[in-house]
Amino acid sequence: SFKASDRETDGGAADASAELRPEHPRVPDEPTAKRAIRPTAEAGVPPVNLRTAEACARRQGSLGDSSPRTGNDWALDWEKLECEMERESLNSMEMDSQLELFLKATHMTSDQRRLTAQWNWLQNTLQRPIDDLDLYLGPHLPHPPCERTAELLHEHLLLKPDVVLHPKYAAQLLVHARSYFKGVPRVVDVPAPEEGAKLLIVGDLHGQLADLLYILQKHGLPSDKTQYIFNGDFVDRGAYGVEVFLLVMALKLVYRDFVHCNRGNHEDVSLNGRFGFANEVRHKFGSEHMLDLFQQVFHLMPIAVVVADRY
Repeated sequence: SFKASDRETDGGAADASAELRPEHPRVPDEPTAKRAIRPTAEAGVPPVNLRTAEACARRQGSLGDSSPRTGNDWALDWEKLECEMERESLNSMEMDSQLELFLKATHMTSDQRRLTAQWNWLQNTLQRPIDDLDLYLGPHLPHPPCERTAELLHEHLLLKPDVVLHPKYAAQLLVHARSYFKGVPRVVDVPAPEEGAKLLIVGDLHGQLADLLYILQKHGLPSDKTQYIFNGDFVDRGAYGVEVFLLVMALKLVYRDFVHCNRGNHEDVSLNGRFGFANEVRHKFGSEHMLDLFQQVFHLMPIAVVVADRY
């Protein structure tokens, strides 16, 4: 409780602006006494008021209900409170760090499981014999890829484009392409064609197998007289993105110096996952692992060629 001061003015009347002061004795103003200073909030430590500190001190049994407080007492209470708050902040940071490590470990474990599953699928696919039980009506491609591989695949697509290549042969071509592109820079220098030779630039096939077959029929398979630059966007939109890309990869692996391939924006999961190619692979091969293998090859392909140091 509080009461007005008994001080009176010179006229004897009570001062209208008399201050309110507590009934318990005041702490003397000693020069050496430490005043209770409101601490400045540090990083990560929220500011607290005097009432919070007093409640904390009472909980710890350091402050009696009737005992007066001194400057030193308040300073000690603030120090205890700051220590407690700092400890809580450190505990919170430690919990956040543990949660982050847990999430990373879970993510890594998930990736490891996926990679292990893909590795097992790939080994089973590559080693699996093809017999009559498969009812496979497509070509049997020589391995490793050679000139006959490209010729057989080209002939098959001319005659039976709707007969899907066996997963074993598709995986073989993609694995060889992946291994090859690992050693190819992102920007490839292509020398100018020799006199009498031609350099054809083919872009945006987008799964149009008929267009690719027409170009090859008109200009011939790659050779020192006929070179090709396939400028990306092999897949999506058209129904034969798988066949277009596998045929181009076969040509690239066999005629390496005469075929150059760039990666287009549709050779990326953010687009081919929405514009048809991902579903095409799932439908034709029934495997997410085959789709992952295609994406791995896409990721390693060059993004540009420079012809004769100029174009």
